[in-house]
Amino acid sequence: ICGANYTIKRKKNIIKWQCRTFDKKGKKHCASKAIRDDILRETTKKVLNIKEFDEGIFNLKIEYILVSDGNILKYMFKDGSIKEITWKNPSRKDSWTSEMCNLARERSMKQNGK
Repeated sequence: ICGANYTIKRKKNIIKWQCRTFDKKGKKHCASKAIRDDILRETTKKVLNIKEFDEGIFNLKIEYILVSDGNILKYMFKDGSIKEITWKNPSRKDSWTSEMCNLARERSMKQNGK
């Protein structure tokens, strides 16, 4: 959104792509959203019409990806064509494992003295 490149970020078991400006200066300087790597790979498979993500095919066909407001990715192909796709940011509750839920419940119970 601000024109900066995205960089890969790893945190525990989650890999995501984040705007460098947002990462260094915060939301006040860029309102872009981080994109989970698995979501980026899924949208890329759809755009390329392939069953499995293939970095070789990606590098052969895609020049770059523009990230726009409203969760829009614009795939700029090396042949000059453009394909646009909207990605959905999953709900945080959908990404929690049962183990994570149990740990959160236990923490909550300790904090509330139960």
